[in-house]
Amino acid sequence: MSRPRKTATAIALVFGLAGFPLVAQSANSPTLSKRSVKPVAYGAPVLFRIPRLGIKAAVEKTSIDSKGQLAAPRDPKKVGWYRNGTIPGKRGNALIAGHVDWYDGPAVFWKLRSIRRGDVVEVVNDYGQVLRFRVVATGAYKNGSLPMDRMVRKTRAFHLNLYTCGGAFNRTERNYSHRVVVFTELIR
Repeated sequence: MSRPRKTATAIALVFGLAGFPLVAQSANSPTLSKRSVKPVAYGAPVLFRIPRLGIKAAVEKTSIDSKGQLAAPRDPKKVGWYRNGTIPGKRGNALIAGHVDWYDGPAVFWKLRSIRRGDVVEVVNDYGQVLRFRVVATGAYKNGSLPMDRMVRKTRAFHLNLYTCGGAFNRTERNYSHRVVVFTELIR
């Protein structure tokens, strides 16, 4: 491994929700399933898992910082749930973010690059319920072109979207070239 580097995930993982220009979906964007799922009881997420990738992490609540951006999780081994958005298991698009790496190496979403359509993502809430989501699409978006409308919009469906950095790391800017988004839908 090369010398430890300060990644921009602490900085680059944040994105402006307030005032962020919504990006229209292009014809090439993957489409989410619109099948109906019955609502389940829900509460705040406390544990996050992707069994096939061996990812298991505690959930940290995040919010919008003073710059109007989503604050990244403080701990690189935890994921951050945007608490002012949708609760996983509720109608809408819940959002969970995580660091891809850190000063000393891989972080919680390091293996997210290996996720595949059909993989299961689990969230355990504060009631002890396990909510299961199936990956329906993934995307890598250049900085400034995130499909925010698709990531956090209100919808009648039940979605959980995952977000991290990806692409090439620019040591000068201390930033990644892309953002990786994983789109999921509730299956239970």
